Amino acid sequence: MGGCAFINDRKLSATPHRELWQSPYGGGREIKGKKIMRTYSITSSKFEGEMVAVFDDRHELINLDMSAAEMSLAQKNWMMSNRPITEDMLMEMKSKSPFMKIELIPEREVTFEAFWQHYDDKVNSSKKRTKAKWEKMTKTQQTKAYHYIDKYFASLPYGTRKKYAETYLNAELWNN
Repeated sequence: MGGCAFINDRKLSATPHRELWQSPYGGGREIKGKKIMRTYSITSSKFEGEMVAVFDDRHELINLDMSAAEMSLAQKNWMMSNRPITEDMLMEMKSKSPFMKIELIPEREVTFEAFWQHYDDKVNSSKKRTKAKWEKMTKTQQTKAYHYIDKYFASLPYGTRKKYAETYLNAELWNN
């Protein structure tokens, strides 16, 4: 097998610091033509950025992407060695670490046009600058930004004007 091992029929690389791990079986099973997967964002005060873990309908890990996380080699090695093979293992990992935050990412991808329509500040905001900022964000950040809009609008004191759309994205209010 040359530098690989198998655990629960999962191929483990001999290079534990790789930034992307994917199941040798591909992504999820299909039910009525639709893949059933759950995606989690993993963040921590111990590193910048995020990791994304994808589990199939059997709650087994099919992808762990650390490419957007700024981690030391030791942190990457630890994560690959202790990678959560199941969703239960991910939740157990979360319960043991006060620094780790894990959030389920809603299945529906949010487009810029959906965000632009929902934020609805076409007169004052620059669509071009807002879209440029949007495209630099991760899918998780985009989803969080979109779903926080209503809460943000509700939190504004009466008579207070909302931020320009680009400023809203730059401020990352959904992380407060």
